Amino acid sequence: MATDLSEVDRLAARLREMQAGFDDETPEERAQAIDLLIREAIEKVVPAQRGEFLAELQRRFPTWDASTHMVADAPSSTQDRQDDRDWTWHLDRLIQLTEALDPHERRALQDRLVRAGLVPEGDAGAWPEESVRRVCEALFGGERASIDAGRALDLITQLSDMAMRLDKVIRAVWVNLLPEDRVRQPAPIERALAKYLTGEIEPAQGEQQIKDLRQRAQLMIGLLADAGRIAFGRVEFLMPEQIERSAPRGGLMSSREALCWQTYKKRAGFLEREIFQQEIRRDLGEELRKVMGAGGSGTVR
Repeated sequence: MATDLSEVDRLAARLREMQAGFDDETPEERAQAIDLLIREAIEKVVPAQRGEFLAELQRRFPTWDASTHMVADAPSSTQDRQDDRDWTWHLDRLIQLTEALDPHERRALQDRLVRAGLVPEGDAGAWPEESVRRVCEALFGGERASIDAGRALDLITQLSDMAMRLDKVIRAVWVNLLPEDRVRQPAPIERALAKYLTGEIEPAQGEQQIKDLRQRAQLMIGLLADAGRIAFGRVEFLMPEQIERSAPRGGLMSSREALCWQTYKKRAGFLEREIFQQEIRRDLGEELRKVMGAGGSGTVR
């Protein structure tokens, strides 16, 4: 890898600024400050390239100060040769450089690490192609997108929490409407999610339980939307036209309106809050069985 000339130019500019600001200092103080600045700069350079780096720097200063030669001699030192073979030094520099990379450059770096065998396939953002395709199809209209691993995990956390809360609500309402289904309820969704993510169950098993939850939620929402019609069926016999149709005809002693009122009171007198609520729950349960199919199992078919 060739020396980065832009870094050489940047250091040269800083040295000129420093020289201009040290007019009142002694030559020794100026030399020490320049020497320190150069040392700090070459610490960031790969050891094997430090000689070339300093040679390029010296070309920009024809009157190179002899006091900096001890820095120029550094690349041939035993310590620098050891540094050049120290992979941790290079890794630290790589990590520092990645802070300035954009998402596309980070992805390219990750791909290179995977191809080099330093990162296992599927780690560090190297998503399986089929999974990426499905996500892009669902969220990006099929266009390829660079998916941020951290945000993906945050999204999994939020969606998992929503699924677990929804599962608890549906299970509670389901058992309330179909008490006999208590023992046939599927396992809580969080168990399936955990086993799915860690590979303890086959993908088809986890996907099926998620599908079951979605179908149960759809049935429950549809049932609640229809609850008004079901409840109305229980009180329809109190509608005025039903009362008028059933009440006796008026005579000399009683008016038609009075007889209708008496009929209404007799019918409404059978209504009790607790019994009425039980009947509504039973009707909702029967409706749930109808949409599920014969048998009324807690598992959607």
